[in-house]
Order: sequence, then structure tokens, then C-alpha cells
Amino acid sequence: MLAKCLFGSNHRLYKFSYQQFMKSLLYAYRDSRQINRDFRNLCISLII
Repeated sequence: MLAKCLFGSNHRLYKFSYQQFMKSLLYAYRDSRQINRDFRNLCISLII
């Protein structure tokens, strides 16, 4: 149930689904930081 909407063997095999799940957590962490950085730069450029 970790990988509900993955394709191929990623949703059937536990090993691959777990790897994909951990990678998605890393992507979510990285991208949330990137979004905050982008909005901060946008606000700074609008103020200046």
C-alpha cells in the first residue's frame, strides 16, 4: 500500500516499491526547499 499509483514492477514488488517510496520522499524534501527558495527570490525581486 506504500506505492499505490506507481507503474510497472514498482507497485508489485516490495523491494522496488520501497526504493521508489524513499526516492519520492527525498524528491518531496528537495522540491519543497526549492519552491521556498524560488518564492523568496521572487519576493525579493518584486520588492527591489
